[in-house]
Amino acid sequence: MARLRFATAREVIGAFPFARYDLQTKPTEQPPVEFIRSLAASDAYRDAVSFCAYVLPRREAVWWACQCARANGKSLLPEERAALDAAEAWVRTPEEDYRQAALKFGTEEPTDSAAIWACRAAAFSGGIVSNTPKGPVRAQPEATARAARAAVLIAAATVESRGQDKYFKFCIDECLQLLQRDEGSD
Repeated sequence: MARLRFATAREVIGAFPFARYDLQTKPTEQPPVEFIRSLAASDAYRDAVSFCAYVLPRREAVWWACQCARANGKSLLPEERAALDAAEAWVRTPEEDYRQAALKFGTEEPTDSAAIWACRAAAFSGGIVSNTPKGPVRAQPEATARAARAAVLIAAATVESRGQDKYFKFCIDECLQLLQRDEGSD
């Protein structure tokens, strides 16, 4: 696991220009784990999972998005299982061949699935994501976080309303476990 990269919630938002649009709550000087816990304690679950997507390192964000996509209680279609498998293969072996496989899968499937967005999170982890007449398009620094966030929120939308709090709490707990492993590593 990579070490926790940010000392405060404000630093996280400062590092990713689009993050400020994804959170309704203003970032504070709290450490990231405390900030997530305070968001969850105030039932600001969407902000908490959005923040999780940005604070986690790329590999952990992809893993987290896959776990959340699997946790919504819905049966996965074969292409969704394959998408999650492709994303998780990149997490286990973060090499270009696996990223390219996730990119191919993520660009050829429909965009309305949490699993496909989790796959895209792996695909957008770096390198070239598209070739245009003007040249190659490189992944933006926040692309993995934005795709992971989309995966989690799309999966949440498929959960019955009475189960959404439980779903969000699961995703937040998974994020916190990943972050606490980061804090404990030397």
